[in-house]
Amino acid sequence: MSKPPVAPIPRTCVIAQPTFIPWMGWFDLADQADVMIILDDVQFSKQSWQQRNRLRTPQGLDFLSVSVKSAGRSHQLINEVELANEASVEKLLRTVQGYYARAPYFRELFPGLGTAMREGAATGKLAELNIAVIRWIMQTLGISVPLVRASELETDGKRGEYVAALCEEVGATRYLSPAGAEEYLLLDRPAFDRRNISVCLHVYEHPEYRQCFKPFEPYASVLDLIFNTGPEALAILRSGRRPARPLGIPAPPRRYAFRADASTDIGIGHVMRCLTLARRLRERGGEVRFIARTLPDTYRDEILSFGCGVAMLPSAPRPADTAAGPAHAAWLGAHWEDDAAQTAAAIEAWGGTDVLVIDHYGVDQRWEAVLRPHAGLICVIDDLADRPHDCDVLLDQNFVTNPASRYHGLLPTACRSLFGPGHAPLRPEFHAARTKLRQRDGSIHRIFVFYGGADPNDFTGRTIDALAPRLGPEIEVDVVVGAINPHVEVLRERCAATPYVRLHVQPGNMAELMAAADLAFGACGTASWERCLLGLPAIVVIFAQNQEAPTRGLVEAGAVESLGHADAVGVTDISAAFDRLATNPARCRAMSTAALALMQATGPSLDDILAGEETFEFEGVHLRSAHQDDASDLLAWRNQEDVRVHSRSQEVIDLAEHADWLATVIADPARHLLIGYRGGKPIGVVRLDERDDTGEVSIYLTPDARGQNNGSALLRAQEAWIRATRPAIQRLVAVVLGANDTSHRLFLKNGYTCLPTHYEKRITR
Repeated sequence: MSKPPVAPIPRTCVIAQPTFIPWMGWFDLADQADVMIILDDVQFSKQSWQQRNRLRTPQGLDFLSVSVKSAGRSHQLINEVELANEASVEKLLRTVQGYYARAPYFRELFPGLGTAMREGAATGKLAELNIAVIRWIMQTLGISVPLVRASELETDGKRGEYVAALCEEVGATRYLSPAGAEEYLLLDRPAFDRRNISVCLHVYEHPEYRQCFKPFEPYASVLDLIFNTGPEALAILRSGRRPARPLGIPAPPRRYAFRADASTDIGIGHVMRCLTLARRLRERGGEVRFIARTLPDTYRDEILSFGCGVAMLPSAPRPADTAAGPAHAAWLGAHWEDDAAQTAAAIEAWGGTDVLVIDHYGVDQRWEAVLRPHAGLICVIDDLADRPHDCDVLLDQNFVTNPASRYHGLLPTACRSLFGPGHAPLRPEFHAARTKLRQRDGSIHRIFVFYGGADPNDFTGRTIDALAPRLGPEIEVDVVVGAINPHVEVLRERCAATPYVRLHVQPGNMAELMAAADLAFGACGTASWERCLLGLPAIVVIFAQNQEAPTRGLVEAGAVESLGHADAVGVTDISAAFDRLATNPARCRAMSTAALALMQATGPSLDDILAGEETFEFEGVHLRSAHQDDASDLLAWRNQEDVRVHSRSQEVIDLAEHADWLATVIADPARHLLIGYRGGKPIGVVRLDERDDTGEVSIYLTPDARGQNNGSALLRAQEAWIRATRPAIQRLVAVVLGANDTSHRLFLKNGYTCLPTHYEKRITR
């Protein structure tokens, strides 16, 4: 009886340009190949990865560049490019030595790098230098794959046709491609189908490891990994590998699990800020599930209404370990080991999670270590700094002096920390309200009272007593309480009986109420940052120890006045505080200005990090994709008069119209809206609309970014982003209205050619 035929083993081909000391992902591609083609016969691009890469320095990532002869040689292929000076290699090696001399494996491995670079430089050619270094890196890592130069194969063609022909030439049946090439590969898929070559996309998430300098910075040259981790380098490199994705099949949605509780004792702040973050991640295509032990039905229903799942943990087999656990261990409602095991089971029952977000004072590093195998990334939201954590990302949104020092010794060395109220996850309606914010004159006509969702000590009622004698047609009060407030029925009766007082239970228009107010009474919880975002002066009371530091910081910044700890505050104290501010409008104006100034953030947002969408960096400019939460900022920038008059539509656009437009752009894979940052501050917006091999670009700057060469920097960064991520784009065009002299100069300055109807520039690679 004959045996069934055995399916042939796929022969995987990887094709990559000979870049200079490439990053980890380049070598992960090589590690999965049966044969690797070095694409040395394509167009050379100045100041690209072909001639430079990044090293980790004490100040962050910095470029190490190879000098080449380029004057008058604008159409060179990579294998034709000559080194400017063979001796310049010694300078490159000295730079590497300066940054990595203290790395654990530098002394052992650096001589091999030096030999490879000198041998490659002796040829006088950039490609030979790069290939020599690549071969040494592969040998050091332990990657064994044949390297074939494309220039030595008898193949030609354009784009996908050329790639498919190269694969066929080396006998490949499977092509593993960088994910950024997906769009042109889809267009040219018939070229692969004719040759019976399957196409898969490389999926890689940059792992963290110990570096010479802190905090960890991803996307350096692989030299950083090699010198810091030595024999562990290959295992670490492979840990970032994810299953390849078939061409044309979307990646599965990213999954996010949240562990948080809400109750009268715990309050609702933890769950509500998690829900705000969850909504952002849902808008970016993620799937979200909350895991809770205590969660009132009101908040469970609200979570479900936003399309997030909820898993309630079963009854606890053992009581909380309050003796050896964190100060708030009782809030878990169970022994930490049981809670961790039940949370892990809930995650596995869901099918696993990419990210676990923990916003719970009862959780510490022991609990997090148990969950480590069940999540790709662990994020902790905290503000106590009173216990160690085993996490990858930490957010502390409080405003305190030197926040990093509070967590000294409490976080893993590679943990990424976001500090300050600018990173607080606030609901989009607050950002929308800020765009329409009125100028406060310091007078007080409307007061906003909110002491949190629970307010078990009824400071709400105490404040009503203090303000009631002062109310009238000119001074009114909006009182807000949560649905779990134990005094809600009594408050209904008191507010109904007190003229000029309105009660709002679990309202959906908090931002509107805050924006309309002139003064607030409350606590220093999440509502502090909502008030600051809207420039609302506040008189605050301290209810818990963890509120002491942020309250002190807000007082020192001039954004609030504090009455001190709740147990020492009476009705007369509240009355006196109101009287002081009611007669001092200048003080109220100053508090409003100080509050607004606090809400600045630098770097990527928390949801950018959790979604795995790091910013693209070029020459100090960071680009990130715009999200729906950016609608209010984008609208304010776009509605500037000097931007409108040079736009195709010169009308003032309202927020609803703009939000609809933004949603359309975000959903369109051929349109790309990027916000640029420099020095942590937004400098402008660039847009790219793709049509076949052409991209139409547009640009405008933020009000504070004018006259600092930011326009050219932003345009160059966009072009670098296009080269790196949009391989099908060969030509850029820009349409500029006749009277826009600034933009005419900008495009001419950056290499665009002026044609009768538009500006145009060829993309070189």
